[in-house]
Amino acid sequence: MKIERLTELQIRAMSEVADEWLFHGLATGPADRDEAEAAVAAAYRVAGLEPPKTFVWLDSPLAGVVGAWVVDARDEVRDQVGADLWVSGAGALARV
Repeated sequence: MKIERLTELQIRAMSEVADEWLFHGLATGPADRDEAEAAVAAAYRVAGLEPPKTFVWLDSPLAGVVGAWVVDARDEVRDQVGADLWVSGAGALARV
């Protein structure tokens, strides 16, 4: 069913709903990690995907950026070393 317009009740609730999600988005307290991981796993399942087996928790968004960079760099190094080993004839060792 396509929604063509909001009801008056929905329009009146918009500000309250926006405030609630802004509150959550700006929250700086500790996360309920079990609840968050369960929600992520559920979202993956709804999308028809296998949920992550491992969750990595870091102290801040900045730490997340650094962590993502480290993982990307590690993957690039692994891929390059694997390619170099394959070219050198040591392909069996490339499965790092």
